[in-house]
Amino acid sequence: MGFIQRIFGNRKSQEPYFDSLLGMLQSGEEANSWATDPDTYSGPFAIEIGGTDKPDAALLAHAHDIHKESVSFAESVREFLIQQKSEFQLEYSDEIDSLVIEMVGLWWPARPNDGMIFFEGGSDGRVWRCDYINRSPIGLGFDS
Repeated sequence: MGFIQRIFGNRKSQEPYFDSLLGMLQSGEEANSWATDPDTYSGPFAIEIGGTDKPDAALLAHAHDIHKESVSFAESVREFLIQQKSEFQLEYSDEIDSLVIEMVGLWWPARPNDGMIFFEGGSDGRVWRCDYINRSPIGLGFDS
């Protein structure tokens, strides 16, 4: 088994999964995950859901909650970003203001209320993200 497979697991292409609310879910970026398909999903940001042979039921239910409440979810994330600005140097203030949710990852069946949120709008190659623990964003940071 190669290094990447040991880290990320065996990457297999899954059959698409149809969900009545989220539309068609295709193989996601993470091993054993399904992602919303922009061609069939009307949500304001992507959602990726973990599971072995199909999306995990608890994670799928959580994804439904996020989708149904996407406006209030996005507002709570915006409030979080505003609060987090004080944790960063002033030079990042405008960049943090420009961030919008790109994707919510709900990957861990053993932790159905946890995940990660990724943002678009970063500059200079920064990929902004935060943890999403007990259905609340925490710990804003970026990778370059």
